[in-house]
Amino acid sequence: MFIARPDGLPYRMPLSILAHTPFRHFLIPGIFLFTDPGLGSGIGWMLVFRHAPLAQCWVQMVGLGTVIWIVTQMLMLHAVNVLHVVYGAVGIALCVLVRRG
Repeated sequence: MFIARPDGLPYRMPLSILAHTPFRHFLIPGIFLFTDPGLGSGIGWMLVFRHAPLAQCWVQMVGLGTVIWIVTQMLMLHAVNVLHVVYGAVGIALCVLVRRG
């Protein structure tokens, strides 16, 4: 939705929250969210389901990308939200649990 509407209005997110970031609108963050946790997770699911040799590495990369995104977001927004903690934990879980599988 951030790609289609980078002004943030569908989510009622004012552009002012991007004041401490290099972004003027939500287009670039939206592209990242679509590719790493969005498209990347879908591809990861397909690879795991098919027992592909690259599945473990792919899922770890998606988990690491998610953790990096969340930490960067918290630093740039100067805020910590409960969803930051939840998604950060999911990213860490992807990195750790896929090694045990």
